[in-house]
Amino acid sequence: MAVGTYILTTVFLFYLIAICRTQPDSNRKCNPGEVRCANTSRCIPRKWMCDGDADCPNKTDELKCGNETCSLQEFMCKSGKCIPASWKCDGDDDCGDHSDEKSCTNKTCLDNEFMCKTSQKCISRQWRCDGDKDCIDNSDELNCNMTRNTCKDGEFTCNSNECIHESWVCDGANDCVDGSDERNCTACRENMFMCQTSKKCISKEWRCDGTNDCVDKSDEVNCTKEIKCTSSQFPCDKKTCIEEAKKCDGFTDCYNGRDEANCETKDTKVILADTHSLKLVTLLSGPKKALSRRISPSRTGQTIIGVDFDYEENYVFWTDNKRSGIFVASFQNTSGSITDERAVLSDGIITADGMAVDWVNNLIYWTDTGRDEISVTNYNGTMKKVLFRDNLDEPRGIIVDPLTGWMYWTDWGNPAKIERSGMNGQQRETIVASDLTWPNGITLDYDDGRLYWVDSKLRKVESSQVDGSDRRVISSGKISHDFAISTSKFDIFITSWADIGITGLSKSNGEITKFTNERTDSISRPMGMKVYSNTMQKRKTSICYTNEFECGYLCLPRPAQPPSTEVQYTCACPDGITCGISSNLSSTTLIPTSTTVETSLATTRQNLTTIESEIETPTVTPTTVTPTTTSPKTTDIIRTKNSTSGFTTTQNPGTSTTVSNASTAPTPGKYFFKTFTNKQSTLLRKE
Repeated sequence: MAVGTYILTTVFLFYLIAICRTQPDSNRKCNPGEVRCANTSRCIPRKWMCDGDADCPNKTDELKCGNETCSLQEFMCKSGKCIPASWKCDGDDDCGDHSDEKSCTNKTCLDNEFMCKTSQKCISRQWRCDGDKDCIDNSDELNCNMTRNTCKDGEFTCNSNECIHESWVCDGANDCVDGSDERNCTACRENMFMCQTSKKCISKEWRCDGTNDCVDKSDEVNCTKEIKCTSSQFPCDKKTCIEEAKKCDGFTDCYNGRDEANCETKDTKVILADTHSLKLVTLLSGPKKALSRRISPSRTGQTIIGVDFDYEENYVFWTDNKRSGIFVASFQNTSGSITDERAVLSDGIITADGMAVDWVNNLIYWTDTGRDEISVTNYNGTMKKVLFRDNLDEPRGIIVDPLTGWMYWTDWGNPAKIERSGMNGQQRETIVASDLTWPNGITLDYDDGRLYWVDSKLRKVESSQVDGSDRRVISSGKISHDFAISTSKFDIFITSWADIGITGLSKSNGEITKFTNERTDSISRPMGMKVYSNTMQKRKTSICYTNEFECGYLCLPRPAQPPSTEVQYTCACPDGITCGISSNLSSTTLIPTSTTVETSLATTRQNLTTIESEIETPTVTPTTVTPTTTSPKTTDIIRTKNSTSGFTTTQNPGTSTTVSNASTAPTPGKYFFKTFTNKQSTLLRKE
């Protein structure tokens, strides 16, 4: 009897527990970035709403999901992202979740496109028989003897069937795949030298340089030490002269670009990510034409989205979402294409849509829409750190300002917003939160100190001060599906998926200028873009390259702290490395001086002017810096911890810091930037 009662009681208790577990817990709160399924206690990520999958037990996450964001000319991805309808079933994963490449039957291409035989991918008909393998099965390069390109006036037809600009013929660079543009040259350009036998054009820089560049050695015959230019000529160097009229004419005639240095010009050059290749595009202000030139190989195995550069160091960087990485190559404005391509990061990235380069401190920042993160790494990619992963839904465009220590980004998720923070991940705040739907590209005009951004859904181009105030509409309803934005001194430039090109706007009145593609190698699918000019990257000495701030890890800039107006720096520990620095940049943990110091550049320089340095060797007495008598507990170099947004340390009374001005070779890995950049600096160690 007792046993039966025990069994019944146990069954009854389990029944009560089961009933309780099925009741929704109305008091449970969802985490930031989550939503509660209706009438349940379950929380799901907000981005799972209306994604085509029923994640809630009662499927309420897929209710009321009308087509509220995409137009009739667009296709809605499973994630809710809108893309041009022509990108549906084109062989590229434009949605990022492959939803645009599913259920593709009876595939057809547009009249100006060619269909690959196996994948049925649509590519530009201009890529047919151009010498590049654009289809996986190489079907775009089959039976090419039967199809010859008809080049436009002002273009040259390569034997390999490409069309190139006629000014590129006999310029010393093989622009045709088969090099036919450099054969049988009857004359070379001003900055070139013609070999006597082969008639090949080589750079005049190679003339009389001690190396036989011509097969017949004619480039090393009758050499003189120096050539004096006449009054009607301009000297490129001690051996090369060009006509004075060619100085500042918009074309690089000197091999070293000296004739176009410090010239005012209305033509604008931009580096463009054209999905399958990088292009250097010259936007001609007179005829309103876009002269594009491919500077990287065209590969169907890559999807280039973000792009940026370091002008002084001659580097171009880009993100590739098909290869899930960040890449870098050497590039000079006077050269034909990129060289020394290599990966910066090839793991830990899903969809890097936006990218910005800190050219002062040699850092790369990017947004990852797939991981909902914003991260930073050094140029080598050896030190990476995630700065933000909370309260991000769909981070997209990003821009940094190393001259002030701020960075800015767009988020087209729910809610759509524009945010900013210090480049060290501190002082985060939302600066624009209203009247936004799909904020896409964002840029900063370093001259007028204003932000500019595009909203692809609202078809607006807007501007504001860097804190979000003084918001202005530059253009509304004139550009469709704008993606990237960049500025010059007077104009704004935008890539448009709908127009398949680059559109210019006047900063003053929003007047539209559409640049006509003038080359067979024209723009086909424009993504990221940056105006390419040395004036876009004002130089400043980084404290990370001096003994004023010694950091063996990530040296990240942060905004000035009043009353100082100088950018300050934080030493941050990279992810996956144990270095004694808190992984949370907002931590107030006190860290030893040897690993992390935050210092003011201005106060440091003031203190160092009091130092009479001597070379520290075994035979020379080192100079010792003692704290000032007016502040016995700290030095000007290392300030007392006084805020919650960084790491500082104090120096014990009576201690001293030994500083040697000997030029010391840095340890590889500690001063990570020295392994990649050719910046020259003297690094001093603290004893």
